[in-house]
Amino acid sequence: MKRNDIKYVVIFILLIILIVSTIIFSYYKNKPLNNVDRKVEYIFNNITYDDALNMSKEVFNNALKLIKNDYEYEENNNEIVLYSINNYNEYRKILNYSLISNTLKNNIINNFFINKKIINYRNEYYIESYENNYNKDYVGSILNINNYGDKFVTIKSINYYCEDSNFIGVLNVEPECKYTKKESKFTLSLENSLLKVNNLEEIEKILK
Repeated sequence: MKRNDIKYVVIFILLIILIVSTIIFSYYKNKPLNNVDRKVEYIFNNITYDDALNMSKEVFNNALKLIKNDYEYEENNNEIVLYSINNYNEYRKILNYSLISNTLKNNIINNFFINKKIINYRNEYYIESYENNYNKDYVGSILNINNYGDKFVTIKSINYYCEDSNFIGVLNVEPECKYTKKESKFTLSLENSLLKVNNLEEIEKILK
């Protein structure tokens, strides 16, 4: 084989390698991110994968508190103070309204107030006293990022239920009790640099 022929063969092989490499790079760059099982460097341009997951866990725990009416209430001698407002005598004053505003998207807060019977009275927030009806067997959930976009992250939640067990919330490992489990998903949206719940019913179903 002549020297020029060898040169052309080498150039041809290099071109093939370049084309194949470009195709492979393009495939992985544009590959759908459903069922993410790898740590990417950033989500939303400036939030790392791990930070987004940790933020999601915190929002999830806060959402559970909202569902269970687990607020900080005004107390006197370790007893919750009850107020009479609008002819109802058992309103409790919520001291940590930020739990609501930092957990729920702005456009669902009004409906949340209606469903939870929360009122704004003289620039303070009050909630009616009533019994919670959530599933007392619910122990907690293991959370992982399922997929994400520019303004949202979807979380896969494995939810565990045990008889005679204590509520925990976010779990890192499966509970030691004899459990049943079910899988669900919920979506958090980016609003004012915070991840927030945009459909609380997705999380409420976990406690039913």
